[in-house]
Amino acid sequence: MKRLFFLIGAFWFFLAIIFASLTPILALGEKAQVVYFYLNNCQECKEVKPLVDRIEKDNQSQIELLRFEVSQNQKNRNLYMAYAQAYNQDLSSIGVPMIYIGNDVLVGRQAIEGNFAKAIEKTLKSGAALKISPTEAGNFQSPLTGQIQCANRTVCQVSGSPLTLPIVALAAAGDSINPCAIAVLIILISYLLGMAVSRLRLLSIGLLYIGAVYLAYLLAGLGIMKFIDVIPIEAAWIQILAAILLLVFAFLSFSDAYSAAFTERRSMLAIPGSVKPLISQFLSKATLIGALIAGVIVAFVELPCTGAIYLGILSLLSSSTDFLTGLLYLLFYNLIFVAPLLLILGAAILGKDIRVFEKFTKENKPLSKALMGAVMIGLVALLLWPLRDFLTLKFQTLSMLGGKTAISSDILLTAVLSSIVFFYFFLAFFKPTLVGILKINICAICSAVGITWVWLLLLLILGFRFDTQILAVLLGMSLTGLMYWFERFFVKKKLARFWLFRITFVVFGLTVIFGLVLAKFGWLIGGLASFLLWTLGFFVLISRASQKTIEGVKKTRVLSDFEKKLENCC
Repeated sequence: MKRLFFLIGAFWFFLAIIFASLTPILALGEKAQVVYFYLNNCQECKEVKPLVDRIEKDNQSQIELLRFEVSQNQKNRNLYMAYAQAYNQDLSSIGVPMIYIGNDVLVGRQAIEGNFAKAIEKTLKSGAALKISPTEAGNFQSPLTGQIQCANRTVCQVSGSPLTLPIVALAAAGDSINPCAIAVLIILISYLLGMAVSRLRLLSIGLLYIGAVYLAYLLAGLGIMKFIDVIPIEAAWIQILAAILLLVFAFLSFSDAYSAAFTERRSMLAIPGSVKPLISQFLSKATLIGALIAGVIVAFVELPCTGAIYLGILSLLSSSTDFLTGLLYLLFYNLIFVAPLLLILGAAILGKDIRVFEKFTKENKPLSKALMGAVMIGLVALLLWPLRDFLTLKFQTLSMLGGKTAISSDILLTAVLSSIVFFYFFLAFFKPTLVGILKINICAICSAVGITWVWLLLLLILGFRFDTQILAVLLGMSLTGLMYWFERFFVKKKLARFWLFRITFVVFGLTVIFGLVLAKFGWLIGGLASFLLWTLGFFVLISRASQKTIEGVKKTRVLSDFEKKLENCC
């Protein structure tokens, strides 16, 4: 019997030795390594960071916390894949924030908040080391090149970000053509030339003014980017909010383009009139300090002109790059932004007539405003494209409110006809009041049809199902009405080539309607992009047709004349 007990004991002792040799353990006095994976734009990662920092500080003598950001660094993504395989995890069901310690894995904010401290205590007692060391994991070559998810299943944008150097350059170029900054510099140079200052002083004051604009924009961009990074709002919603603001500013920019071509209305995206006397006060001093202060003021108060494009780029930077990369992008962006200012200053130093620049900016103001609006629309697409899965999920959740309810054709037609009749008489009765408020003429029947297909689209989004032929008919009616409105507009303004604009307008409009009604995303995006090009072509035609006589800036030292020019510059 004693021999039997001895054999059993020896057997278990032998198994224990084998198990100990297969299970990594900590050496005496060795710190327990903790591997932490996260994403810069992951909301849960931001939420757990204070807790992780505190626990690391409280246990700094016992643990070594290794942090790996996995959005841009492929080496860190290799580590992510290696640890997932070592711990037998399914990549489709994990995400960041994620912590590996000893034999334990903590995925998501709740798991980390509830079990991180306990896992450290357990690991220190058992002496269990990581199943694979960071050095060993670093030799793993991961095929993972797509997207890494947050633990709450929100897709976090990683490699394949839409932001590239050419896109930043294009946005900065579109931003740099705004008339505000250019007009202020031209007025400043004209004023200095009128005072017969030396070329060296002109160069010094001009460079200081441009440098102040550059640094002010750069610092403002860094501050906004850092604010976006730390604000406790999910990154996806920040991008959606930025996209909405860009759409609003794009509409205002196109409105300013129209006003610059056909009306005398002051631009809505311009330097506030109340600040212009202050700018004039510092610029008219013709001193280095005055130029510096004026540059800072201009940089901040002309944000209504340029802030929308800048905000779009900052949103993309904060969601797809780290801080250092974002800084390099901003240095490049703002260099392109002030490039036209440097060009004008250089021309003035060489004795060229800068009135050419003033004439060019004023004659092409409609086109420049339209180009800025187009750049904003492009940034909207770049902001929303990485979120297409996120938005689809949200729309699917929203559509459940309708419960997939089917609406019969008889009920739908009755509702549509009733809506058109009601809104027609309502708008016709209140037309004088509405025209007085909105300052635009209203077609009662056109507006009634438009309101009707808008609420039909809302029903589709909410999940109600019905025959979309009636929706297509109403959209076609609005398309035809817009085409005839443009025809009257071209005749009134004596613009040529309407035949080309008419056929392209109809083709692009039908493409949008097809994509919208049949939920064909590719056709819808293609039609909208074509409409954007159509709009730019329209303003190119306007710029060529509008021959305005631009009077040069008089070289005068009279301050009142200087302020008058500044008031009317943009």
